[in-house]
Amino acid sequence: MFRKVLVLAAIVLVFSACEVQAGVVDSNWVGGEWGYWGTASNWDPEGVPDNNGDTFAVTIDAGAGEVEVGVQQNRTIDQLDCYGAVRLESREWYLPELTTENGLTNHGSLDLAIDIGGNVTNASGATLEMWEHLNIYGNLYNLAGATLIFGLEDIDIEGGAIENDGLIICSSGGGPGEMDLFENRGSIQLFGGTCSAEVIFDNNSTGDIRGFGVLASGQLLRNKGQIIAFGGSLAVGIEGALINTGVLGNHPVASLHIKPSLHTEPAADVNNQGTIEVNAGGGVAFDCNLVLMSQMALSSSSVGS
Repeated sequence: MFRKVLVLAAIVLVFSACEVQAGVVDSNWVGGEWGYWGTASNWDPEGVPDNNGDTFAVTIDAGAGEVEVGVQQNRTIDQLDCYGAVRLESREWYLPELTTENGLTNHGSLDLAIDIGGNVTNASGATLEMWEHLNIYGNLYNLAGATLIFGLEDIDIEGGAIENDGLIICSSGGGPGEMDLFENRGSIQLFGGTCSAEVIFDNNSTGDIRGFGVLASGQLLRNKGQIIAFGGSLAVGIEGALINTGVLGNHPVASLHIKPSLHTEPAADVNNQGTIEVNAGGGVAFDCNLVLMSQMALSSSSVGS
């Protein structure tokens, strides 16, 4: 009996030792201005952050300089925090993915050019830029006081959501898409860019969308704030319905063109319970049947329909 107890105690000790060995490793970038993720000496403690037994909480801090990190193969870590001017990029043609189970948080100025598995948060005061096509398999949060820039390419938020409380800029044909829900409580500026949701686009009462380019939603666009054409033509396309309880309008010499159904004949699927403002030299055009339940505000020399 005593011998059996000793054997059992030994087994418990072995299991306890295994539990001690597996833990969270705080891994910090020490690779200088440029280097590969897969080089062990680029990290402190030395070793490549990739969850194999241990899990890694990774920090990349550029300090007062700039850091570029190239990822050559799929990596999985617990979380990633970036500070200062950091660029994360793919270094192989097949676009490796960086999976962050508890998410990636940007606290500085991050240039992102690699697929991310997990949520991405752009913290207050931070700037996140995406100029190359990539996928985010999670939610994208742009907090109040943060700036999110999309340019040149489409960025797919696969099956997730965007929540914006800061500033989003979409330029030169670039912009986000594919997400189930786009919730805007902040500001979106379009400079020839595209901003779209696969299912629902909800522009909150504090949401302000303005500029020229394309705004689209797959099933429903709810506008409780402002959607204003500025600097050119802003096309609004919705496969389902548009419900307006806010303001739809244009700046002078700009036009807002709304076509709720892109592939079928125009139908009565714009429900206006808000305000339509039309200013001089431009217009607000509805390529559909329009149900007016509120008011239309016209400037003295405006044109529109």
